[in-house]
Amino acid sequence: MLIHFSNARVYADVFSDAGSNLWTYDGFVIDELQAAELVGSGTEVETVDLGGQWVVPAFRDGHCHPLFAAREGMGLHLTGLDSIEAIQAALFAYRTENQARNWIDAAVYDRGLTAGRELEAASLLDSVVADIPVVLHADDHHTLWVNTAALHAAGLVSPEAVAQAQAKIRHGGIDVDVTGNATGILREWEAMSLVLDRAPQPSPAEDLVALERAQQLLLSNGVVAVQEAWIDRGMAEVYLEAARLGRLKLRVDLAFRFAPGEWRENLDYFMEIRRQVAELDDRLLTANTAKFFSDGVFGSSTAHVHQPYEPASPAAGSHGQPVWPKDEFLEATRVASDLGFALHIHAIGDAGVSDALDAIEAAGAPEGCTVAHTELVRAGEFRRFEQLGVTANFEPFWAQKNSMLLSCVPQLGEKRIDRMYQMRDAIEAGVNVSFGSDWPVSSFVPLQGIQVGVTRAPIGSLEPSWAPEQSVTTREAFAAYSVAVARQMLELEVGTLKPGQKADFIVLDADPFATPERELAAIRVMATFSSAVQLHPVSV
Repeated sequence: MLIHFSNARVYADVFSDAGSNLWTYDGFVIDELQAAELVGSGTEVETVDLGGQWVVPAFRDGHCHPLFAAREGMGLHLTGLDSIEAIQAALFAYRTENQARNWIDAAVYDRGLTAGRELEAASLLDSVVADIPVVLHADDHHTLWVNTAALHAAGLVSPEAVAQAQAKIRHGGIDVDVTGNATGILREWEAMSLVLDRAPQPSPAEDLVALERAQQLLLSNGVVAVQEAWIDRGMAEVYLEAARLGRLKLRVDLAFRFAPGEWRENLDYFMEIRRQVAELDDRLLTANTAKFFSDGVFGSSTAHVHQPYEPASPAAGSHGQPVWPKDEFLEATRVASDLGFALHIHAIGDAGVSDALDAIEAAGAPEGCTVAHTELVRAGEFRRFEQLGVTANFEPFWAQKNSMLLSCVPQLGEKRIDRMYQMRDAIEAGVNVSFGSDWPVSSFVPLQGIQVGVTRAPIGSLEPSWAPEQSVTTREAFAAYSVAVARQMLELEVGTLKPGQKADFIVLDADPFATPERELAAIRVMATFSSAVQLHPVSV
């Protein structure tokens, strides 16, 4: 179908001047000459009047967890509660209203709230809900706060049982008191899974409904494509079923999680799912990526750093924890690359970033490799990104001096804190800089991430910018959330609105490039158009 989008202010890409018309044919952008030829040959034209509003390429999220976010959305919400007492009150009310439940899962709490009170963590929850397991997800999503019933469900019932479980954990740990009993704080996935593996699992029908809600949230905020950055058994099947039923509305690429000690036994599953995705041949679903964790996070001192923490962590030591033994990491990334997967590597600390680049280089620097988060990078290391063709994926919403960032000062010191999220340095080094949300870790709304990336300040704050020399321009931020993610995902036909590109675009109620920087998040997405699925989440 030939469609003429008229009466608009169109940015074919975020660095070019605006025009007033956009022509599309069968889902692709065409120029006015081709449109005139089609009209002259008798092709029927549909005209859409965009009311003088602004059109830009649609957003794409370079690192996101829609299914995790969807599942979390089914439980108790703690976001915004600013005290332990407020959390306790919410839990008590939820338990009172849900007597039939045998497990409470809640997200997310401010990780800093338990600072200094870790030894009483379980008892703080026991005081309001003691009869069933309670599991609270921290805002870093690398920490759980649980009650005694949850510890017992995981078998952590004595110092001996805790010691035996800890001995099997290679990365992360179980917080204990002086007697060796678990306190109720679990750090990193291996420790967290001791509890999470015992939690009730959603049914396929519940997952589909939850995923549809997540998709609608993303689409209504202008996101048409995501890198789904963590797929374990039972997750890919949800996306496959959504695609088979015609209920997949986003462009999704699946990234299979390779984990030390178990990746070999999972290879057949990864390959079978990739075969099923290829056989389905749905233009919205691919399975092209392998996900790796190079290290942990700063909040637990598990991110791998070149210079020691201040002070050293009892659990993670002086330099944090690489997730993988070096030889196995190099082998697993090479095998994944040889099987045709792009490498997508979580790396937070500067040594974790170096480890990720070493693995990518050893694997032959295949196309589509990405280092995700890229929080702290050693001086000069962005040159390696550029030389190896590696995308640096940032979560721009994290580039603000808030409680999450300040909670890392005791471990890192102010000087290293001020060197985090060096987006400007990466751009100046010629690196492909893409943006993502890491949802549900932080806001999935691109315009919020864009404002923080540009201002380096919390939304709604009058505080001066933090490390303003690392700010990006509004145009660079829009590009990082569109064409740069397309490059990351090796999609050459999307990301701009130039002729020959797929017609993925959004309609905004204000010109983003003339809007004051601290008002960018207030811009409204009026409509989202996808070349695969045409949607109008908000009336134009």
